[in-house]
Amino acid sequence: MTGLGESRGVRIGVVEDHELLIEGLRQALVAAPDLDVAAAGGSVDALLALNVPVDMAILDLSLDDDSTPRGNVEQLHRAGIEKVLVLTTGDRPDLVREAARAGVLGVIRKSESAEAICVAVRSAAAGEPIGTIDWATAIDADPSRPRLAPREEEALALYAAGESAADVAELMGVSKNTVNLYLTRIRAKYAAAGSPVVSRSQLRRTAQRDGIVPRPWWRARK
Repeated sequence: MTGLGESRGVRIGVVEDHELLIEGLRQALVAAPDLDVAAAGGSVDALLALNVPVDMAILDLSLDDDSTPRGNVEQLHRAGIEKVLVLTTGDRPDLVREAARAGVLGVIRKSESAEAICVAVRSAAAGEPIGTIDWATAIDADPSRPRLAPREEEALALYAAGESAADVAELMGVSKNTVNLYLTRIRAKYAAAGSPVVSRSQLRRTAQRDGIVPRPWWRARK
């Protein structure tokens, strides 16, 4: 395949081995002036071979070339494409978990509306994780994801988003010592699940992987 023309905004590279789905994505995004399918290929190799600069990638979860989600995501990351959104038919939560562990920002069904796809693409382009039912179902079944209490999850979402412990305490209406206790428990739970996190950057990546993001009420108060 070839590049698909001059970009109008966020440049999207699509990895999909069905031409009709590529065209469907292009049509879904064509009405959005800030989004553009800049290049497409039937595999990661094919997309990268085009040498077309892109800001993010939309990756089919299951390609016909025997590649794996982890291998495809890691190859995109090595090529400098850090923001990856995966497409799914909804029948392979095991592959969604594999993609999540590899560092994708979220998953969206191929059957979603054009509006929902545009929203997901904009979020991914901004580096924000996308929470969907498919994502939550796959992550909840992942043994490497510990069960966090609701307040622990809230504290992790805010802290991983860049808030200081003091700011998290203010937003949650608790003391800074309580927030530090939450963070200590969170680290202990992840360590017990075989997925230790120490630094803030590790916490942020883990929170994104597990779909733990600040709630809308927090954004409204910023």
